[in-house]
Amino acid sequence: MLGSLTIVVAHHMYSMLPYPYLANDNGTQLSLFTHHMWIGEFLVVGVVVHAAIFMVRDYDPTT
Repeated sequence: MLGSLTIVVAHHMYSMLPYPYLANDNGTQLSLFTHHMWIGEFLVVGVVVHAAIFMVRDYDPTT
């Protein structure tokens, strides 16, 4: 959930520019977008890994 939200924030910061100076500073804009995408991707991968560990180790379909 938090990973997906971070990716949405990255997209909105890139497309809707919350600060006026970002419209003129392409390097900062791209850096912020990339930074938030990386954070979101790491969080999503963490969720998938934890779900996979649960399915392998603790999941019992009989209960």
